[in-house]
Order: sequence, then structure tokens, then C-alpha cells
Amino acid sequence: MVKVLYWAKAKELVGISDEEVYIGAPTPVSHFILKLENLHPILKTLNNTNLYALNMEFITNFNSILNNNDEFAIIPPVSGG
Repeated sequence: MVKVLYWAKAKELVGISDEEVYIGAPTPVSHFILKLENLHPILKTLNNTNLYALNMEFITNFNSILNNNDEFAIIPPVSGG
């Protein structure tokens, strides 16, 4: 299981702030993102503008591997004023 945290617009679109997702075996981030988009097709509307974090560290390598008990966060762009 991977704990997924949804922030900002992702949280709004999915309607939850977090969930646990079964992966079964070590999985590349790129495959996991596709899995999340299959679970929540509305995430596809974020148009690849997200930042991602794995175990509280930003990642840019989508070949990074997720393992059971990892934490994965989706962080869309945020604006404020």
C-alpha cells in the first residue's frame, strides 16, 4: 500500500485529501501516476503541471520506484494573493 496525499486542486478534484492505494510490487512513479489517473480520471485535467513528492522529497525522475509503505504526494500549482 502507498499513502497518496492530494493537495490543492488535486484534492478538490478527487474529493479526498488522502487514500491508500495497493501496488503489490515495487512500481515506477510513471506507472503509479497512470494507476491514479485510472482510479480518478479527473486527475488527467491537471495537464502535467504537478509537482510530486515521494516520502516528503520532491522528485523529477519518473523512473523512481515506489514501494509498500511509501508516501506519494500530488501537488498542483498553487496561487495566492
